[in-house]
Amino acid sequence: MASILWLKLKLKLAKLFVRPKIDDVISKYLDGFNELDLDVDLKDTRIVCVDIETTGLDVRKCEIVSIGAIGIKNLDVDLNDSLLVLVKSGNVTEESIKIHKITPDLLVDAYELTDALKEFLKFVGKDVICTFSLFDYLVLNRDLRKCFDIPLLNPIIDVQRLGKKLLSIIHPYYHYLMDVSAMSLEELARRLEIPIVARHTSLGDAFTTSLILLSIVKKNKIKTLKELYRLS
Repeated sequence: MASILWLKLKLKLAKLFVRPKIDDVISKYLDGFNELDLDVDLKDTRIVCVDIETTGLDVRKCEIVSIGAIGIKNLDVDLNDSLLVLVKSGNVTEESIKIHKITPDLLVDAYELTDALKEFLKFVGKDVICTFSLFDYLVLNRDLRKCFDIPLLNPIIDVQRLGKKLLSIIHPYYHYLMDVSAMSLEELARRLEIPIVARHTSLGDAFTTSLILLSIVKKNKIKTLKELYRLS
């Protein structure tokens, strides 16, 4: 319950104290948030699964090179409701290229960070955001503050935490056997018998995350946003 109250308070504080740089996209994003209806049926809720690819894993220093997102509507993945944005970066490393295969030449015509974030905000609107881990949220939140002086206001669902809860129900001693922070996308997908699609691409990982989320929702018979948010 405390986390839900904090989410409501965060929205109110943002409207009172945030003074964003003047921009129509940002103003529309802030104005889209009203009192949260946490009792809404998940079938009537749009959930946006989001993944980013970056130049590294240090939340303080890494740069976004790709943002991928895909919508869930009526508890089903909507392949027509998707976003893929490449983001310019001058710090792509050989190590990161080995993982996400995004080379500097692919970013020549990419979006500037501010424009990429605007596209992202227009796509997600006020809907619930689901990420595999909090890393994606922390980096996006950091860059929104840096570029526009606003936080990421959307309710956030952390699939890693959901996965731990689910596996703890199946195996009561699971949390003693494995650190949730070390649980990879592959590990959770394997345990839930979900195929991995285009691993280490932002849109591919967002799609896999959406399948994991839907599996967890169905296995736990979660009906409302409140139940989902409490579990995460």
